[in-house]
Amino acid sequence: MIRTQIQLKEEQMKSLKRLAALKQVSVSELIKRAKEAWIDLMRSNERCATSKDVIAETFALLQSRLGIEAVRGFREDPMPVLLVNWINADLHNASVSALLAASKRNLSLVDCSSFEIIRRMSIKSVFAFDPRFKEQGFDCLS
Repeated sequence: MIRTQIQLKEEQMKSLKRLAALKQVSVSELIKRAKEAWIDLMRSNERCATSKDVIAETFALLQSRLGIEAVRGFREDPMPVLLVNWINADLHNASVSALLAASKRNLSLVDCSSFEIIRRMSIKSVFAFDPRFKEQGFDCLS
């Protein structure tokens, strides 16, 4: 067994604790379930979709928390099985309109572009911790 430790900002840990409380599990259990869901997803023949913006956020988080080797590892391992959607003008405009219409401080443009991509691709299940995906009507695998 390999153990990995990740340092989180206080705000990130609070967010994980809130999500764990919503799911009525510990943070450790939440992470364990996410790991199991990810492994199951990788073993399936499903192609996982994401956006260039989510990749950029993931790279930034990995690089700042774990270093450039973590970015390299992410690029070499899960990235080849990901279908990366590029944000064109139409998708960007729809996402900005959704962001402005929602008028919520804690909703990001990346969230809105993800929701738009998911809808356009008719995806029903998502691998996400963010409760906003469930609020949008998506089944969260994590």
